[in-house]
Amino acid sequence: MALKTEGDKLEPIYVGDKVIGNSRWIGDDDNPYEGKTGTVVRIGYGPPLSMRCLQSMCDLNYLSVDVNYEGETDVVFLYTLNLTERNQRNSELLDKGELIYIGDIVEVINPEHTLFGRSGWVRAIYDSEGSLNYEVRDADILKLSTDLSLKMVDMINTQFQKRMSDETGFEGFKINVKKEKPELYELLEKDNDLKGTYKKLIRGDVIKLLETDEEYNKIKQKRDKLDEENIFSIDHLSVRLMNTS
Repeated sequence: MALKTEGDKLEPIYVGDKVIGNSRWIGDDDNPYEGKTGTVVRIGYGPPLSMRCLQSMCDLNYLSVDVNYEGETDVVFLYTLNLTERNQRNSELLDKGELIYIGDIVEVINPEHTLFGRSGWVRAIYDSEGSLNYEVRDADILKLSTDLSLKMVDMINTQFQKRMSDETGFEGFKINVKKEKPELYELLEKDNDLKGTYKKLIRGDVIKLLETDEEYNKIKQKRDKLDEENIFSIDHLSVRLMNTS
């Protein structure tokens, strides 16, 4: 389980808990929710396939938390919140070691559920009319989706390597930048980042061009459809914890 650090004390923040905004925020800006109290109604990764999702998967401090502030719900990052009061249900689950968290693997044990016996990763936890629920990514379908994503990456890398093998392209890039944006050229040259910047531009260009490729689009559409289908919701009484993250 990922834990929130507050001084030397470790506290998990969960759906149903009461929280308060702390002084932490992105960059040098002040937290607009500092000192504001509310109740957590959802916690999870960002939207599927988004940068926010990738960021939160790499660092759980960036999990998206939906907090209800007197009837109005706003979404903030986990690290901007402190726990003020633990929900009784959560305390009981925590004491029994049954508090399922983001990234944990669960199995569907409800024989009436269409995915009975299947397992998956918890990507979000939310409250629905007082009931604790999980948003789960089906493990079997996720593997198929991952395989398709890897095919897309291979196609991108193949085209990228072809473009990078042409040294005249890089030389032309340097000439154009030096002529049209001399200050930027000096900065990139000083930081030894001309090649790195060129690589980023070429990779972006390759991805943009592949979006018009029929084969690439078929794979992408199939992957996206699987990503939509591999997420299902289930209540906490219908699953059992198989493995913690």
